[in-house]
Amino acid sequence: MKERIAVYWDFDNIHISVCSSQLGKKWTDNYENRKKIQPETIDIDAIMDYISSLGEVNINKAYAEWSLFGKYSKSLQNYSIDLIQLFPRGSHMKNGADIRMAIDVVEDMHFHSHIDKIIILGGDSDYIALAQKVRQKGKQIVGIGVKETTNPFLIKACNEFKIYSSLIAKSSGFSKIRIDKQKTDKQKTDDINDVKKLLIKAISALISKTDEEYAKKSAIKPMMIRLDPSFDESNYNFKTFALFLDNFKNIIIIKPEKYDHHIFLKSNKNLSLKADNQKTEKGVLLIDYYRSIVKTQKINLLEPKKLRKFLIKSFDILNGRTMNHENFEDFYDTKKFSIPSIEISKNNVSRIIRLLKRTDALVSIKSKEEHKFELNSSIKSPEELIKHVFNELVIIIKSKLKKNEILNYEIIYNLFYENDSYEDEFAEIVKKNDDLPF
Repeated sequence: MKERIAVYWDFDNIHISVCSSQLGKKWTDNYENRKKIQPETIDIDAIMDYISSLGEVNINKAYAEWSLFGKYSKSLQNYSIDLIQLFPRGSHMKNGADIRMAIDVVEDMHFHSHIDKIIILGGDSDYIALAQKVRQKGKQIVGIGVKETTNPFLIKACNEFKIYSSLIAKSSGFSKIRIDKQKTDKQKTDDINDVKKLLIKAISALISKTDEEYAKKSAIKPMMIRLDPSFDESNYNFKTFALFLDNFKNIIIIKPEKYDHHIFLKSNKNLSLKADNQKTEKGVLLIDYYRSIVKTQKINLLEPKKLRKFLIKSFDILNGRTMNHENFEDFYDTKKFSIPSIEISKNNVSRIIRLLKRTDALVSIKSKEEHKFELNSSIKSPEELIKHVFNELVIIIKSKLKKNEILNYEIIYNLFYENDSYEDEFAEIVKKNDDLPF
């Protein structure tokens, strides 16, 4: 059964917000412009297409001083919108739409109890209390507004909040391109980082509710909207949620199943607690299986709490030096190779040297006199050394797996790291290896 919807437009509010976005704040701040016949900037069709997709519109009211909005006449009449005339009071063109609209919403909920969902177009903080009242009545409330001018607490107060530019993007790609060009590269990066955290939070929340190690794809978007009502994949230039998820394969694994997709986090604290117990088909612990693959290359890994610290110290000793038989003794000098809270042994140091050679972090230099080594020229910092070594280890393990075996990144994470503080570093390694042909 279709949901029954009541729609309320604070038309002046949404119009001014769109004008500010398209024509600039200077235009909207000039009150002389506000007194003129207003340009048609709102895409009524795009908004109503979205609203119609939610259910059957039973009530559709818009509030404004309509003598200024004649250019919208045809679009408004196409959808039988009930136009409520509000004359401005005072020199600042205030028309009291927020109070009148709030009263109508409360009255309509009382007299038309069949209404399931309330939609408000506007971004004022005045509507926060209204959103709270709607939810108290057991109704759903959806907001629509311009991101830059909408109060962030109003967004949180709604069950769902749609950004105007996202609705336009779905009906006209050109509008989205124009809006996105106004953002700096830093703003775009910040947006992606924020939504990545939201995705991880949503999947983690779903996993925590079950004994499974994955979340169902169909449940993820609703959870993201519950956590952030303004979420929509089109905010980030993705036409579908599936394309949105594909962009984050550096942090998730997507496994198609018969009725839905299972989404795993590649490095998740909850998963890592169970990771050590996972086994191969022959009953061998996966972490031991991966260690055995590495050992075939004559690499005997240190335990995670030592491995990273040994690599950092190795960079300090190797950086800018050519190593021969004599100065290799620096490695075995436990005083020089001292690491706080770690007991140093020649055996451990030998294992690190072998690891550096086998992963091409330490490269051989041809010399007639003696065998010499130096740090790979691409490595400029301790962090780059760690990433290089771990990346090469992943390649070694991945290349030795059988055709029907899929690399388990949670196990790999536990093989390298002692806690969940290095997820971003590991995500870069995962992204590199996702492009490998095996």
